[in-house]
Amino acid sequence: MSKIQKIIIAIASLVIILIPLSYSLQFAYSLELPLSNKQEVWGQMGDFIGGTINPILSFFTILLLIQSLNYQYNANESLKKQLKNSEKIENLRTFENLFFNLVTSQSNLFDKFNIYVSDTQNQTKLLVRAEAVLRIEESIEYLIDKKISIECVANFYEEIDQQYGIFDILRAFYIIVKLVTEKLNDESGFTVDDRQFYYERLINLTNFSHLRLICTAMQFEKASIVEYLKNNHEFLEICKKLDLNFTPYEFR
Repeated sequence: MSKIQKIIIAIASLVIILIPLSYSLQFAYSLELPLSNKQEVWGQMGDFIGGTINPILSFFTILLLIQSLNYQYNANESLKKQLKNSEKIENLRTFENLFFNLVTSQSNLFDKFNIYVSDTQNQTKLLVRAEAVLRIEESIEYLIDKKISIECVANFYEEIDQQYGIFDILRAFYIIVKLVTEKLNDESGFTVDDRQFYYERLINLTNFSHLRLICTAMQFEKASIVEYLKNNHEFLEICKKLDLNFTPYEFR
């Protein structure tokens, strides 16, 4: 019971006591009238007390009812917030399971990335992961140094992509970014800070050579997923914060 409710009940109790008491004092002591044996006199007294007390008690009853409704409303709002928080926590738990599974999947996909090159003895050599990325970067830099046009360099990248599936690696990264954007939306109770936390987490959990390959793909790929990533301003803010450059090659 609240303090206000206690005060209302105390006042109502005083009213119930004071009104009959004041009536008795007026007639028994001030007017010095004896107790009446007439039924109609007692009826008049009852009418007076009832007519005086009932409106006051009705008013207090309405106050208590309003107070109870306010408490019920606040309790319902609190319950709604608890349910919403529980739903948010459950959504976040489901999201994180999917998020980390996809991060693991993209890491496994990059572990399988390899290219074949010819050495100085014209022997075919297999390069995997970081070595493969480094060779691609060196080849592109070599073409740029030779003043090869951007169109020709893009064609060179496209040949490598078609042969070794760089686009699949980029797409796996894009899927995770899109997952963060869509699942941690404002309508579900999440904020920009929540999304950017997981964008940063994704980048930090991605191998550095893996990120360099993604940046290369971002510069030369023309697919819609590239436009999606480049137009995701919340994601780009984190990329800028972490010095992740999607145009790593400068054509002179």
